[in-house]
Amino acid sequence: MASYEIRTSLTMENTLLRAREFFEAKHGLAVIDRLGALYRWRGPEGDVIEMRLFPIKVGGTRVEIEALHSDDVVRTFVMALPQPGLLDELKKRWRKE
Repeated sequence: MASYEIRTSLTMENTLLRAREFFEAKHGLAVIDRLGALYRWRGPEGDVIEMRLFPIKVGGTRVEIEALHSDDVVRTFVMALPQPGLLDELKKRWRKE
């Protein structure tokens, strides 16, 4: 099983839109379950790709994705998400102090 945790500068809504576009429109995966910020798709090898979204207080989204056999598909999606930039990290550090 592969597990990913990534932070993106996108809002939860935009992250979800990108995920649905990527998994459903681009790869033709079927949604098998959705509950708020939890989505599950049936992967190409019959496994389940599960994604959970969490808002980050200072902006952006934390994304957790798990998949058993669809590692390449999930990794491609994760790499396509915009990452927080250096300015985002500096703002986060400044607000903590």
